[in-house]
Amino acid sequence: MCIINIYKVAFYMLNNIFFLFMPYSILFLTILISIICISIKRNHKLSFFITILGLIISLITSTCINNNNIPANISNLFKITQISLIINNIILCTTIIICMFSYTWLHQNIFKKEEFYILLLLSTLGCLMLNISSNMISLFVATELISIPFCGLLACNTHKKNLIESSWKYIIFSTISSSILLLGITLIYSIIGEFHFKEIQQMITFNSHKEELIVISGFFIIFISILLKLSIFPFYFLTPDLYESIPMPSLMYYSTSFKTTFLFIIIKLYLLLINVKLHFLILILKTLSFFSITIGSSLAIFQKNIKRLLGYASISHFGYLLIPFILLKSDTYTFSIESILLYIIGYTLSNIIIFGTICVIEKDQKNKSEKNLYSYSGLFWKYPLLTIAFTIALLSSAGIPFTIGFINKIFIFLLAINNQSWWLTIGTIFGTVISLYYYIRIIKTLFIKNKEKSNTFTNSKNKKTNYIIYSSQSIICFFSLMIIILGIYPQILINLL
Repeated sequence: MCIINIYKVAFYMLNNIFFLFMPYSILFLTILISIICISIKRNHKLSFFITILGLIISLITSTCINNNNIPANISNLFKITQISLIINNIILCTTIIICMFSYTWLHQNIFKKEEFYILLLLSTLGCLMLNISSNMISLFVATELISIPFCGLLACNTHKKNLIESSWKYIIFSTISSSILLLGITLIYSIIGEFHFKEIQQMITFNSHKEELIVISGFFIIFISILLKLSIFPFYFLTPDLYESIPMPSLMYYSTSFKTTFLFIIIKLYLLLINVKLHFLILILKTLSFFSITIGSSLAIFQKNIKRLLGYASISHFGYLLIPFILLKSDTYTFSIESILLYIIGYTLSNIIIFGTICVIEKDQKNKSEKNLYSYSGLFWKYPLLTIAFTIALLSSAGIPFTIGFINKIFIFLLAINNQSWWLTIGTIFGTVISLYYYIRIIKTLFIKNKEKSNTFTNSKNKKTNYIIYSSQSIICFFSLMIIILGIYPQILINLL
């Protein structure tokens, strides 16, 4: 009887673990099927549908996970929580949409397209695994699983010399970041003797000032490694070049899923130290946040290339996102996490619209390599609906009322005031005012009817990709509507979180 009961308990646990891990298993299976299909016969359309189908099934299984079963530990490496599920669902949704835009972009290029989807799936799987990591070993492996395929996504179009140069820069940059991460993990393990997050949190009791200094230094080094990935000041030097040169679908992924994942993991690591006095570390992070907002916004003003401008703007956006992370305390925990999640959702919606619009109209530009701001003048008269959606996304990014971006800025502003962080409050106001200038400059350009620029866009038609193009345009318009709805009724989203 005892053996039967043990068997039943074991069977239940295995079923429970299997179901919890199913979204990640499905994604891994999708990668294997894609590789097999490519080895038999190359077919761009088939690779696209396999990828989309795998991502949709993975998303469905992820949303079907019962909240009563979480938080749940899977071995000593992973822990599924409510927040990690929300982030993973956002990443899966974002990747599905990126694939939609990727299809039309890849269809116009002569290089081998099918590997792009495999690299995207591998990197996405790394993002999902990193979000549920509860161990320093799984954290490092998942980080590499994100970074190595992303190097391939950067260099998927080898016909551009500046793209190859940027790819090599990123590879060197990523190698340095990984080395720093490994050094930080080693320092923590040398004193605590554990890799598991829970064990580390429980054992952070120091017998001497020297031990405390080594462990805090280890965490600080890990933070630096992750801040390198987020392009926070002063580690932003590579961001404008990346934004300017890398393919549009890769850029959409980099600016959304990639950065969101690393922001979430730095929050998770920071929570391990919530009971430790970190006045000096908090001061450093506040300084980085302030300069990321002010310098990112200031440098964006002088940019004539729209992709470089958006690159500098992204530095300021993640400077804003650092504020609720830095001010994370036990009494404001819920409000801080809500602020971070709302900002991530708003930022993701805006980025998908902005880069999605550029991706859609790129096929009709006579000079596809030209990304000068004024090459988009008169866009409204060619694509009225897309331009209106583009404008809404830019206004949301600037924090204009009746958009989700405004709600995000208000939340961050209230957090800064509530914690009496006056220079972060000043930085937020300064960054918002400056961003109004360069976002409105873009909007003004879109509506200028310039006769000299009337031949900037062609009237190309491709029946083979029309249905995907219309789907992409529908997504852009729908997301712009969501930005306004969530800006007027943010409680809808807050209740879901």
